[in-house]
Amino acid sequence: MILVRLDGGGVIGTGHLVRTGRLLDQLVGLGYQVQVVCPTSTRKLITELWAFPFEAVTFNANIQTTSDDYNTWLRRSREEEVAHIRKIICESNPKLLIVDHYGYDDDLLRGVTSSGMKILVFDDLGFNLRYCNYRYDTTLPNGPKSEITCLAGQPTTISGPAYALIGRLNDEASTSGGMGGDEFVNTWLLYFGSNVGIPHLDKLALKILSLWPKDRIKCVYHSTDATFQVPVREDGLNISSVNYVASLADYSKNIDYCIGAAGSAHLERLALKIPTLLFKTADNQTRFIESIKRNQLAIYGGTLKEMFHYFDREGRHLKNRLRKIEGKLSNINIDDSGPKRLAMFISSELELMK
Repeated sequence: MILVRLDGGGVIGTGHLVRTGRLLDQLVGLGYQVQVVCPTSTRKLITELWAFPFEAVTFNANIQTTSDDYNTWLRRSREEEVAHIRKIICESNPKLLIVDHYGYDDDLLRGVTSSGMKILVFDDLGFNLRYCNYRYDTTLPNGPKSEITCLAGQPTTISGPAYALIGRLNDEASTSGGMGGDEFVNTWLLYFGSNVGIPHLDKLALKILSLWPKDRIKCVYHSTDATFQVPVREDGLNISSVNYVASLADYSKNIDYCIGAAGSAHLERLALKIPTLLFKTADNQTRFIESIKRNQLAIYGGTLKEMFHYFDREGRHLKNRLRKIEGKLSNINIDDSGPKRLAMFISSELELMK
């Protein structure tokens, strides 16, 4: 059995849920039973984002959250977290614990370590983790890097981009370079995996409108807030909305450019070769932003507030810069086999434990 500690939502974003769901899809297909530990609110989101059958997945979604302040990430005390997870480990005897949660540092990992159980951690924050067996590094490597790095005395490092959990990409979408639809209309995707950016959607759309004639622009809003409705506009700007999209591939061929946060969803935009203007919503995205800038694979506009200044200051150069990014993207290769390859690696490691 595989135990998963997972969280996601309006503030923390949905990248955790999407990428872990794609891995679990493959593990379930290999015959593994899975138990997911998450808050009730996260459980509701999962039903929208995970497409595979739930027969092999059980949920322990009764976490009593004591705070909605995601600066504490766990939304409950560390002592409560360790006691709860250790109780589940004793009852279920999992062979693997997968942690996709900002709140887990070395102290917490040490607290839930158990004999006969290995730990895989998604590392967005660059912690110097020791109390895990496998560390999934989500940043882009600077130059050539082996996909799985084993160093004595350290966790096995799995290269996030090489094993990018981007899900299914159809041939048409993956080869279109994100360009498609009406050649005379520039379609912008305003992608928000959390609800942090929702108040800024209209302002960003108007900034885009200032660079292109309104009859040459279409904006598609994406949000994880199921109640979000596109406001009625009187300026003629063509706007539509889509919620809870588990895969960009289904409609990426109609997207020319994107504005989005520097979370894990950007790996999918890279694979689909969609030129993107990135913004930062939290400090945990800093390492990923640095690697993106170093490899010149997106334009970085700063925080959401700084984005508006970026449009005012650099807007006239944006078209040419996006075209240059498009050229860079044509030279990278991130395919859709990551979930399957990582699942097979995990399965082989678990077989060695028998």
